[in-house]
Amino acid sequence: MDESRSSYRIKIKIGDKELEVEGDKEFVERNAEILFNKVYQEVTPKEAKPTQEEKITFNEFINERSKTFGKDPDQLSGFQKILLIAYYVFRFENRDFTYEDIERYAQEARLSGLANPRQYMSEIIRKGLVKESGISEDKKKTFKILRGGIQYVESNFKESYEAEERSSEALSS
Repeated sequence: MDESRSSYRIKIKIGDKELEVEGDKEFVERNAEILFNKVYQEVTPKEAKPTQEEKITFNEFINERSKTFGKDPDQLSGFQKILLIAYYVFRFENRDFTYEDIERYAQEARLSGLANPRQYMSEIIRKGLVKESGISEDKKKTFKILRGGIQYVESNFKESYEAEERSSEALSS
């Protein structure tokens, strides 16, 4: 090899496989990507590739969630039921929710205690779990579930989350 030419080397490790390419700049550039893609395909199982999450019905979702928090959905408070609906709409429909969504999903799942969801919305907004997000195209008020609301649902409505929230508010005062 000509001493005046520089030698280039690239080393890539994926899982337990390691790839090293060495040579002049053109050789390394030309072959590193090809070899990387080949090794990556060998290491990454086909079934591990991310797939779009299957959409489940609200009834399936609420039944699944009730198993994780060990309660019948009707034993939850009104604002917790609304948060479940908000979470479902956010996660599976990728949009903000409306009062009509609350009424429709409560009726679909036969959830009691949500005849007047507006009474719970001010409490949820005050707690910082949801916020108003505007008006939809069909002139309906929309709401967005916030990170705190998502975490509260994903923590299975653990009261420790609320206690942490209150203590952080007290510290900031």
